[in-house]
Amino acid sequence: MWRRQGVVFLGLLAAVIWGIFNWGIPALVKLAIFLGDIKSGTQKVEQADTIPPIAPQLLPLPVATFSAQIRVAGFAETGSKVTVYVNSQSKGEVVVDSNGEFEVDGVRLTAGKNGVWAIAVDQAGNKSQDSAVANVDMDDVKPELAIESPTDQTTTAEPSIEIKGKVSEPEAEVTVNARFVPVTSSGSFSTKVALNAGENKLTIKAKDRAGNEAMQELTVTRQE
Repeated sequence: MWRRQGVVFLGLLAAVIWGIFNWGIPALVKLAIFLGDIKSGTQKVEQADTIPPIAPQLLPLPVATFSAQIRVAGFAETGSKVTVYVNSQSKGEVVVDSNGEFEVDGVRLTAGKNGVWAIAVDQAGNKSQDSAVANVDMDDVKPELAIESPTDQTTTAEPSIEIKGKVSEPEAEVTVNARFVPVTSSGSFSTKVALNAGENKLTIKAKDRAGNEAMQELTVTRQE
């Protein structure tokens, strides 16, 4: 047996020496690498990508808006395709950029409540779970603003006057000449305003959480 192994060794050694003289060492090195690649290639088992991407992360959206369209942006797996849904309807899709960011403009809302979320599908077709749902109320109706007193063109000798009124949406912000006025749960409000001698312009505004604004202007004259 030892004699046979010795013969094999001598044969391989002779082949290597012959190759060096005829092909050169670089050629033999390339051949060895080539044969190694073939061997390793036969041992590798290509595995399909079955891991889904993480759910997209949406940037904060407005709780309410008067606009029928909004921009939805966030983060997801680079190269995946993100689809934005509103109330279960697809409203737009985009491929996530190299920074892992995406942005879909012009996402249309319907009047009232809108549930907005997104999913991501990677290049292997794996689908993520739904993102967290962002609820957006689309409201393009101005609140109703009623001024109970004073009436326009009121004349008084008092140094101040009380403004009383009511707004149809109790959560609305009410201002008188840019100063905030508390609103009760029923929508009522009242405040006193100091008057200068002569004409006083009073601007009363009510703005709901969607940004819709109602306004009334009064003129009150103080006579000394």
